[in-house]
Amino acid sequence: MATTRSKEKSNEFDNDELLALAKLDISKGNTESALIKIKTVLNDSKAPDEVYSMAAKIYAGLGLFQRAQAMFKSYLDKNPDAPLETFQLGMTFFDGGQRQDAIKQV
Repeated sequence: MATTRSKEKSNEFDNDELLALAKLDISKGNTESALIKIKTVLNDSKAPDEVYSMAAKIYAGLGLFQRAQAMFKSYLDKNPDAPLETFQLGMTFFDGGQRQDAIKQV
């Protein structure tokens, strides 16, 4: 029930507000709440690049490496010189047992 209520409430906010609230949730360890907000922003065609990186980091932390890889790739398509996200993408391959793909990210 709380999840439905959170989804309804998140529709009342602009993307920048949702991202700020998601960052606050992450800093407090409220991953579920942060992910709900991030997914709401991702549904907007005008989603800022940062949201892809944030989603990727959450998915990686949850061990959802394929989802994390897709989000990191979306972010890196628009920001190809981002060293942190490039490294983190490589780590998702490494942690997911795809060592050769991890090496390709170097």
